[in-house]
Amino acid sequence: MGSEARSETQPYPHYDSDLWERAAHKLDGVAEAIARGLRCDVVCISMVGDGSARSGRFAAHNDPSLGALADLFVIRSEGVFFRQVKCPKSFVVHDVQRARLPSDLGTILHSQGVRSFGIFPIYLDARLAGIIACYFKKSFHRWTARETESFQSLAPVLCSDTVSSVTSTGATTKPSFRSQYQRLATHGNIVIVTTDSQFQVTDIFGNTESLIGISPQSMRGVADLWERIIDPRDIPLLKRRIMRLRRERTELREELRFVHQKTGQSRWLMLRALPQFSPDGQFIGWEGFGVDVTDRRHAQDRLLEQNQRLEALFEVAAALHGYADPAAVTFKGLRAIVRATQADSGYACFYDRDRHGLEVVAAVGLPEDYLRKMEPVLRGPSILCEAVAQKRSILIDNLQEDARANRALAKVADVRAALVIPMIVDDQVCGALVLFKREAYGFEMADLDLAAAAAAQIALSIRQAEMFELQKRQSAALSSLYKLSQQLAKHRSALDFSAHIFPILKDEFALKRGWVGVLNEQQTFLLTRASFGLASEAEGLEPQIEVTADQHVLHQVLETQLPVVIHDPENYAHEGLVGALPSCSSLVVVPMVSIGQVLGVLVVEPLSKNTLLAPDRVGLLASMANEIATVMMANRFETKMSEALRMRTAGVLAAGVAHNFNNLLQAILGQVSLIEMQTPKSSPIISSSQTITEAAKRGASLVSQLLNFANNGNSARKRMVADTFTIGSEELYRSLIGKNISFSIK
Repeated sequence: MGSEARSETQPYPHYDSDLWERAAHKLDGVAEAIARGLRCDVVCISMVGDGSARSGRFAAHNDPSLGALADLFVIRSEGVFFRQVKCPKSFVVHDVQRARLPSDLGTILHSQGVRSFGIFPIYLDARLAGIIACYFKKSFHRWTARETESFQSLAPVLCSDTVSSVTSTGATTKPSFRSQYQRLATHGNIVIVTTDSQFQVTDIFGNTESLIGISPQSMRGVADLWERIIDPRDIPLLKRRIMRLRRERTELREELRFVHQKTGQSRWLMLRALPQFSPDGQFIGWEGFGVDVTDRRHAQDRLLEQNQRLEALFEVAAALHGYADPAAVTFKGLRAIVRATQADSGYACFYDRDRHGLEVVAAVGLPEDYLRKMEPVLRGPSILCEAVAQKRSILIDNLQEDARANRALAKVADVRAALVIPMIVDDQVCGALVLFKREAYGFEMADLDLAAAAAAQIALSIRQAEMFELQKRQSAALSSLYKLSQQLAKHRSALDFSAHIFPILKDEFALKRGWVGVLNEQQTFLLTRASFGLASEAEGLEPQIEVTADQHVLHQVLETQLPVVIHDPENYAHEGLVGALPSCSSLVVVPMVSIGQVLGVLVVEPLSKNTLLAPDRVGLLASMANEIATVMMANRFETKMSEALRMRTAGVLAAGVAHNFNNLLQAILGQVSLIEMQTPKSSPIISSSQTITEAAKRGASLVSQLLNFANNGNSARKRMVADTFTIGSEELYRSLIGKNISFSIK
């Protein structure tokens, strides 16, 4: 039917007790005091009890609507009624025109010019003893909680035959403190208390045995009662609040920790109290109540813890944002989770799946001596290795009592409780987090859950950072390969490598020195073609290295076609590949492969072992070596094609010459035949003609050989004597090898 009164901090209204003390009818005086205290226009009071009814009325300026409003509400055993409609025992209406009221009630109030009103019950010993109705006609009124509370303080005045004084806060010096608050004490875990000016209990009732662990009789008049039951941490706060609120004459509202005197359990008490003053303004004590709110506080603390954990996870996520380096991501995440779990220290490590080993990459709050002595924990067996192997988190309450723990190492850092959480992403362990606290049993399962959630976040961020780093390396590798290809397109000769190709390799891989060797087509010798980083071009380098059985490294490279990393070059100093670069700390021998064939090797010495010996870096160097081999193979093909073209041209020329020479020989043979036919056989000319004929036939044989050389002659298989063939081809061989080389057949 109406809206609730405002719950805001306002002073209590002042009701002038002189008005009812001088009044002929006490209830009329109380009604006038209420009207003046609240500045309302009409006040109607109805009281029932002992089979009789009493009433009091007051209307400002003799308002004529008093009669219509006086009997608007009646009290029955079932409650308060407007005609036949049961009303709430207490309700307020700030605006009659806007409130949802029974139609008849709204019509009556509107006709009487009422803008705001309120109906307030008066209780005596938990029984409805009467109501107070207040009506505002000249202005609207916003009811406050203090105003609604002030009416109950008038109950002793309205219900007793004797008039008692009212304090400045609206509270009266009541003839029966218990009768006023007995109803509240019946609700359970609440105690009602009144004290003197020294804050010593003068009266108390409620279930103090269950709530505090002390009987009411044992609490009255005890000087150090509050020091005994209130937690020592809250005593100074309570004393300061009492002194300040007493001066300000305002309500005490505090939630304090107290100790149950029988169980020793720490609990929470919500304390509400009002300062009490005598008619002459002297402070006389406090009245109030205490309620056990332990369950609510625990629920509130749990919600706060959950909120803190969510904030911690958000902090971890925020800390991981924007970092591309896996180690930096891990360090930021470790610091965030240490703060979130209130751990004293901790460390994080990465797990190498290839070597099945752990490596510490970040630490917070641990001494250097602890980090130096961690090798046994990282190698195992240990709790850390167990957590990584089984992919499960482990909570240790006390490292000094756990047989799996390294107790001596735990003493170095002075830690006891520990959390060990593997960092898992895509069902693969990428590392682990370890958190410590100095006190035993310092971690709870909630901390383990929080750390596990944070570890999953960190693991995902590490994987993303690794992928980013991999993409970055791949991009750099492609860029280097592109630069190398550009230079190889311009400088394809092995002799040009020193000036144009080797600088790219030196910058990309931080190389100290190296050289390139090319195999001959029979792969029996390795010929030195170019070098860099040497004091002179010939320093330590042999012109060629024979591929023999004692060249183990070279044989391994030729057979496997894979790079070989030499960590101890001094053990291979007798081999040509290694001996070419004396006094080196490490070497990498890379085969130059093209179309499945090893064309040569690239031998380099890095500036330090860590700059090149990683598998991905060696793989990039092998790709570059293969790119060089591809160019070398292309050069070989071009050279062979050029030679083939020259041979083909020579063959065509030889064929043309042979045909023309053959025509000349045929003419000579024809003329010789005519001469022989026309000359007598006894003539000496016949002998000369036979000599000409034999020479012409040998010339024809030479023409036939030239045609076969040019692939234009008709080949026929027949048995022949090798000596005759060789002697017959002597002149051809002489013409082919030139005059500078002597040739003879024996």
